[in-house]
Amino acid sequence: MNTGSFTVADVIRQRRVELGMSLAELAQAVGVRNPEFLLAIEKGHRCVGLDNAQLYADALRLDAKDLMVAVLFELYPGGYKVLFGSEAPRWPRPAAG
Repeated sequence: MNTGSFTVADVIRQRRVELGMSLAELAQAVGVRNPEFLLAIEKGHRCVGLDNAQLYADALRLDAKDLMVAVLFELYPGGYKVLFGSEAPRWPRPAAG
């Protein structure tokens, strides 16, 4: 597990691989028709929006709050700083349960 600087793309790719999921399986789990869209996310060409972070967290069995905070940090750094300060978020943990 990565503990240093990371991107949401890193989290999604690494966790999908850890769980042994294909891009097609993850696409089905989050309601995406084309797995190529997820490949673009994993390569950093597309972003997971705040409104979809819960879907990805559930599919990847990650703590939803952690993933949402990471998405906020990436997409809205100014808003993140106002809410949480200048320290970068931690790597999203696996969901409890």
